[in-house]
This record gives sequence, C-alpha cells and structure tokens, in this order.
Amino acid sequence: MDALSAREQKLLLSALDMGAQKTADYLSKLSQEPWKCTASSIYHNFATPLFSTFPESDKPYWSAYLPLQDGIPLGVHMIMSPDSVALLGQAWSKNYRQVGASAQFPPQDVVKEISNIVAHGFCGELGELFSTLLILSVPEISEGNRRNLIEQGFKKVDGANLLVVSNVVMSKSDFTIRCELYFYAGAEMIKLFLRGN
Repeated sequence: MDALSAREQKLLLSALDMGAQKTADYLSKLSQEPWKCTASSIYHNFATPLFSTFPESDKPYWSAYLPLQDGIPLGVHMIMSPDSVALLGQAWSKNYRQVGASAQFPPQDVVKEISNIVAHGFCGELGELFSTLLILSVPEISEGNRRNLIEQGFKKVDGANLLVVSNVVMSKSDFTIRCELYFYAGAEMIKLFLRGN
C-alpha cells in the first residue's frame, strides 16, 4: 500500500485545518451571528488498528455519510453525539422564533443540515488544494453505535486505505458543539490530486 509522504500529509492536514474557517463563514451567514470553528486533524495509514481501540458504548450517535460524486474514492463521514444535535436544533428553533416563524427541527434534519455545512466547508478547501471541484452527494443519515458507524463508513469507499480524522469544535457566543469528521480515501487518488502542489 502506498502511503502519503510527510509533505503530502502536511498539505492534506493543513487544508483540513483551513477548512474550519470556511465552515465558520457558512455558519455565520446562516445564523447572522459570528461563529468560530477549529479543527485538529490526524492522518492514519490504515484504519483497523484505530477502530479496534474505540471503546464500546451503548450510547447512540448520529451519523451523516457523504460520498463524492463521479466515483471519486473519497467519503466524508460526520459523527455527532445526541447532546450536540439537540443543542443545535434548539438554537435553530430559537432563531426562527426570533423572526416570527415557528419551526421544530427533528434530529435527522439537524444532522443533515449541519453535515452539509461542515462537509462542504472542509471539502471546499480540499477542492482548492486539489485544483478541482469536489461535489458531495446527499447525506445518508443513520443512528447507532459510534464504533460500528465508523467501521461501516470506511467500507463504503472502494479502495480506501487511508483515513484522516478531524475533531471539529464549532462555537458562538452562547454555546459550543463538537463533531468528528472522518475522511476515507485511496492514497493513489490523493497523490494524483497533489502532484501539482
């Protein structure tokens, strides 16, 4: 298996860290309030050792899996705790009430919307690094054990042999939410995209 070089890893991780700013910009435009977003990303050559260290937990997590269109071997997977999903749903409902509208956001809708925002923010920066447009498909929403969700997500990308994990923290004046982003990809595809950089 061809692993990424240290230079290629640095380029990839730097782009993901910068993708946090795009995500903050999207959230700020949506809510008309300033948001901050930070990311801490880690590169893994192979996923199985990482998955085997995950603690078992009965607590259900929310999952949004977004594959890339055109058969590109890259998948984006967001995992959120139910507490963060509920907090975000309450905040969005409050924003609607402030403008005179009434809206309730089921957790599935919250996960779908926030995953679109976060994934497009981070993939927008990756697309700039790769000098190409990365088009994401509609999120696949599910709920379940965190470890199982991530293992299943990795298997959805044909030829995936590397994994980048980003711990993302999004905050505004009155609350903070967190999510995990998993990027499953084939090393050869990443190397091909990075050849011009």
